[in-house]
Amino acid sequence: MNTMQGPKMASSIFIGRWTPKILFSLRERPYRHGQLRRQLGSVSQRMLTRTL
Repeated sequence: MNTMQGPKMASSIFIGRWTPKILFSLRERPYRHGQLRRQLGSVSQRMLTRTL
């Protein structure tokens, strides 16, 4: 495995507008899908599902 491949793969996980917001919300406690969507506000159901 290339030594640069690991960090590149890890950074690709955190790309996106919603990923940090979702992780921040989930650090408080577990949420059901609908609860998390209400917690985040303006995220679409499709985007939340794809991000999770």
